[in-house]
Amino acid sequence: MEKIISIKESKVVEKDNKDWVELTDAEGKLHRVFRSVQNDDGAWVHLDKEVDMLKSKIEDGTLNGLALKLTKEKKGKFWNVVGVELVKDIFVAQAAEKVQKQTGQDREDSIESQVAFKGMIELLVAGIIKPDSIEGRTTIDWALGRLNPAVEIVSVIEKATPKIAIVEEEPKNAKELLNWIVSKDPSIKMPRTWLNENFAVDSKTVLNPEKVKELYEAIKIGMGW
Repeated sequence: MEKIISIKESKVVEKDNKDWVELTDAEGKLHRVFRSVQNDDGAWVHLDKEVDMLKSKIEDGTLNGLALKLTKEKKGKFWNVVGVELVKDIFVAQAAEKVQKQTGQDREDSIESQVAFKGMIELLVAGIIKPDSIEGRTTIDWALGRLNPAVEIVSVIEKATPKIAIVEEEPKNAKELLNWIVSKDPSIKMPRTWLNENFAVDSKTVLNPEKVKELYEAIKIGMGW
């Protein structure tokens, strides 16, 4: 069984030359992490590395408030922790904390909302709905009202959404060049005057296809377009 918990309290316990870590989650439940435990098959699992990591974070005061993914297996009447992993994704960590703090009907309603939210995220990632659509904005706004790292949510969507390369068509004549300049900077109301001021192209200059191509390349380099 795997469970993500938000750590409220933590401490190191030492007894009979042995040490272990006790964690209290946001629900008030206690979880003990021992250096050696038996899994459901009776085989010994050693967690020295995990216990040392937890002890180090307890000592420097950085463990409380973080989220851990605990893997547990039942041995007799007890559930032994056989795996410990620090949750680095702040989105998952804060979601876990909020879920643990909810009870009763609030939690049932929240779970339904989270399922719906997860479905919307999957549609966003698949590109079926767009982040700037009504559905996309509603999904993101819902998350922003409940979680702090708004940027993380948008970042996950942007990173997972397939990128479509937009190939810019090179202008072939004077009209297309002037329209292209305005499309790049709508504040330019008189593109021919702008060309004269920035690239010494006066009204007498004939903008044949060769000159258009030359200017197009020069403008891209000069303006970073």
